[in-house]
Amino acid sequence: NLNASLKNIYNQMGIVVKDGQYSFNGYTFDRILQDEESAFPLKDFAYYFSISEQTPSIVSVGVLVDSDNSVKCAGGLLIQLMPDAKEEDIEACEALVKTLKPISTLLDSGEKIEDIVKSLFDDVEIVEESSVRWHCDCSKERFMAGISTLHADEIQAMIDEDHGCEVKCEYCNKKYHFTEDELKSILEFKRSCLR
Repeated sequence: NLNASLKNIYNQMGIVVKDGQYSFNGYTFDRILQDEESAFPLKDFAYYFSISEQTPSIVSVGVLVDSDNSVKCAGGLLIQLMPDAKEEDIEACEALVKTLKPISTLLDSGEKIEDIVKSLFDDVEIVEESSVRWHCDCSKERFMAGISTLHADEIQAMIDEDHGCEVKCEYCNKKYHFTEDELKSILEFKRSCLR
């Protein structure tokens, strides 16, 4: 069970908690990753990087919510240490981040992310910048290729029983419909490859 302040933090981040499930941008999750010490998402991100990617990481994210409950400003900072980082490097990074004002507050005051990073480290070299955007590269062709990997009997069953099929991208929720003729074409292609 989440206490009221944790629910409030999740709500500020755009995560809706209802009936023991978490919703974000139309997607529903059974849980949010947690370490043993905290249920707060920042530690969850750092925990994920240390366990899944085995990369020591420091994460700072923030969302500034306006009076009309819209997102006024949001941003994040991810510091990942190089493989040869020494313990004192890690401790120095952690100490710096502890003194950092909330990232959304800094960005709302007009500071640029490059300036924030340069204020933290003397020897910063920005080697690449890229825009962050939500994008799904699913397509009917990709799903057609996926269907072609099914056993021929399964494709034939979709033709005989359902006279087509519908698949849904689990990332963006877009649905693709395949007619009976399209499935027959996939099946014929599959059989021609096996000859």
